[in-house]
Amino acid sequence: MNQHSFYHRFTQNNEDKAKLEDMFINLFDYGGVDQGFDVGAGLGWVHHYSYEIREVGPAFFLMRDVLDKHNRLDKAVDIMKWFYGFGQVYRDDLVYNVEGRIAADADDTQGLLIPRLYTAVIQKNSPEKIRDLQHFSSHFSKVTANYANALDETYKPDGTIFHHGGHTLGYGGRAAHGGIVSMYLLSESSYKASPEAYQRMKKVTTTLFDCLFQDELNAPRAFSSIRHGGLLIAKTVFVYASIISFKCR
Repeated sequence: MNQHSFYHRFTQNNEDKAKLEDMFINLFDYGGVDQGFDVGAGLGWVHHYSYEIREVGPAFFLMRDVLDKHNRLDKAVDIMKWFYGFGQVYRDDLVYNVEGRIAADADDTQGLLIPRLYTAVIQKNSPEKIRDLQHFSSHFSKVTANYANALDETYKPDGTIFHHGGHTLGYGGRAAHGGIVSMYLLSESSYKASPEAYQRMKKVTTTLFDCLFQDELNAPRAFSSIRHGGLLIAKTVFVYASIISFKCR
């Protein structure tokens, strides 16, 4: 669906655009809703399903006008809210069902955070859309971009990143990318992150960058980083254009 959405967005050929629109709606109806990709479904996944569905949100966002034209937009929003766990942004005081917890799982941050923001943005202008953007922004500043306690995830006061109870580079870069992109998309709007959240993300980004590409710091590593080392990190793991641009602001 993601490829269809990109082709539809950028093609100048009206015939191709019409075919892609048709194919996308068929995929939405049959490959999606009819096959169980719908509100209330679990699809057999226990966790890590973000790897499988994180591209669905961007596809829905790019095709929002097509979905609206075919009366599928409300259904798409409902599906996104369900699979991306949007409901959690309504409570800043209850995180993963724990009162007072300040944390955001690294898998959540790297795989679901950006599509979760698309879930609010894709909606038509309405009081509900304003409410959802306000809650997303508040939850991002107070929870996602906050410093986690003890062995909790993800961002730490010294700028390092935790996952699976230890320092991590692989998940760290992707988690930083998720936070940075979300913050960038919120910037220049009334829903921008708080100055405190910005400073925390800047520290995390600077620390990650310096650990990877400069000599000032040695990157702490735990078992979850064993499979991400050396040049492999720079080449295949990080979308570090966002990291560098954020660091230089």
